[in-house]
Order: sequence, then structure tokens, then C-alpha cells
Amino acid sequence: MISRPSLLIFHRRLALVVAPLLLLQAMTGSVLLFRAEIARLIDPHAMAGTGPGRDVAVSAMTARAEAALPGFRITRLHLPATPRDTAFAQLADRQGALRYAAIDPGNGRLLTAGTIWRFPLEAALQLHYRLMDAKVGMAVILANALALIFLAATGTAFWWPGRKRVAKSLTIRTGAPPRARLRQWHRSTGVLLSLPILFGATTGALLMIPDLAE
Repeated sequence: MISRPSLLIFHRRLALVVAPLLLLQAMTGSVLLFRAEIARLIDPHAMAGTGPGRDVAVSAMTARAEAALPGFRITRLHLPATPRDTAFAQLADRQGALRYAAIDPGNGRLLTAGTIWRFPLEAALQLHYRLMDAKVGMAVILANALALIFLAATGTAFWWPGRKRVAKSLTIRTGAPPRARLRQWHRSTGVLLSLPILFGATTGALLMIPDLAE
């Protein structure tokens, strides 16, 4: 059985290895929470619909996007969640190159089209989900999720003081040196957030496995 000091050392070293990727995941995930709003803020003319208008069939939106990008065919189409949003299409050619297009669902007009870098919020999504790579990137993200599960579980296991000392062990001593206070903040925050972290990392891994298996 692994000793507590060895567990702590491994916990710290693994955290250092995955910290850059965890930071990227946290930043892109935070941006994606407000994806539509940020997209409209960045480019209101290309990423905002005109609102309710005549009904435009999905086939008409698909035809507009494919006509604007000869040789490319729709592989994914996201319909707008609100009247202010645009429809968003992903297209691919026979070589696997990808292009993207925003379509006004109110009138079917193509608003803009281009590579993923024309749509920074889509780039954030692809970075968050697969690091821009369908195979290696998704495997790295899956490994990152498993590492996060391990960190949350081992950190909580290392901290566990027994049921009668839980509240006391979460106390942050204000008179402690700055480095000790930082360590206490890390401990207490990590323990309090361990359940949501475990839930998010586990569900993320479960979502990733079927796509990676394909």
C-alpha cells in the first residue's frame, strides 16, 4: 500500500505536469459558458441574427453555405438557440479540410464563412474538447480528465481527518506565514470543490470515450 508521503509527492508532481492543460481547459470552458454572447460582442454583424423572420428551411441554409464554399459539404449544423443567434455550420471537403459558416436563420443569408480562426469561439471549443486534433488531442484531454479525477480523489483522501475534525481541518489560520496560508487555501478550496470537480471530470471523460472510440 502506498504511504501518505509518497501519495502526496505523486499528487504534487502530477498536478505540476497537468497544470498548463488544466488552465487551458478552465479558460476555454469559462469562455464557452457565454459562447453566443461573446461571439456577438466580438463580431455583431456576422454572429447575430436579424431575429424572427420568414421560416427558412434547413435545406435552404445548407444550400447557401455549400454554394459559398464550392467543394465543401455540410457535416454539422447547429441551429440557433434563440432568435438572436445564428445557425452555425461545419463543412468538409474530400481531403478532410474544414470550413465554417454563420447563417442568419431569419432570412437564410450567409453572414460569414472561413477557417476556424475566423470563429474564435469555435476555436475555443475545439481547443477545449480535442486540442484541435481528433485523435491525439482527444486522447490527451481524456488523460487530463482522468488525472483530474485522480488529483481530486487523492487530495481528499490525503486530507481526510475523520468525521469529528472536518470543520477544524478546513480552518485557515490567519496568523500563519503567507506560504502556509496559501497551502491552507489550496487544501480547503480543493476539498470543498472536490465533488463538482469529480463530477465534471467524470462526465467529461464519459463523453470523450465514445467519440475517441470512433
